[in-house]
Amino acid sequence: MIPASLHAAAKVNLFLHITGRRNDGYHTLESVVVFTAFGDRITIDHAAADEINITGPFAKILRDDGDTNICASCLDGFRQAGGTFEPLRIMIEKNIPVGAGLGGGSADAAALLRYLNQHTLSPLSPDALHQVALRLGADVPACLHMTPARMGGVGDIVSPLVVNNTGPILLANPGTKLATGDVFKSLTGADVTRKQQNTVDAIDGASPRQLTRYGNDLQAPACRLMPEIADLLTTLAAQDGADAVGMTGSGATCFAIYSSQNACKTAASELLAKNIWAVATKIM
Repeated sequence: MIPASLHAAAKVNLFLHITGRRNDGYHTLESVVVFTAFGDRITIDHAAADEINITGPFAKILRDDGDTNICASCLDGFRQAGGTFEPLRIMIEKNIPVGAGLGGGSADAAALLRYLNQHTLSPLSPDALHQVALRLGADVPACLHMTPARMGGVGDIVSPLVVNNTGPILLANPGTKLATGDVFKSLTGADVTRKQQNTVDAIDGASPRQLTRYGNDLQAPACRLMPEIADLLTTLAAQDGADAVGMTGSGATCFAIYSSQNACKTAASELLAKNIWAVATKIM
């Protein structure tokens, strides 16, 4: 199975509600995530020693970051948990914007972790694999399956979900990285009170348009930190054919749900002409 090419799908939170805060400071949430045909591409090959190379339009941001790449942590975590694998050369084509709420790093780690466990001679149990994923990041467990899911807890509770009438989705980003920690620090009680009184119940079988309209509690604090997000949401809502618009994760990427792929592509072209990063894709 080597060389291999993996799709690391961009994650979109169709809605996100903050439900509480634990004693350790972490917020609990309720969210529905879906995954898109757009994402990073990971190529794996044999190597004398583990090696990670990054290419693509957002490679420089990661290289300048200086932090350990999450795929290196994934290899280490998998082996420490009892999985075995020979040294690998991993090439990451970074198409997903960094710090954008699309779970790019989580998607990369999940795709690699999934591949490792499928092709090792000593696979981890589902529970052990979940624990490795969770240690890598809150979004990694949901990204492991790359199918619509309901997230709870701090992201560690993941259950499959039926989302009907999936189709075109437009992703757009104002071009500025937004730190998740900063958004949570700016979160106030006023941002979440209304949603706590309007708990989402019957969501299984809903459409992306219906789920998006439940809203994102992190949108208001993100817009306060970065007004460009509010401007982008207004622009998306005014595009022909947009059925619903929202912000994914803690931002700064926004999205619009479409019924027509042609209308979605046209809207993306109009944004690109204004030097706004945009991709017309579809929900898997």
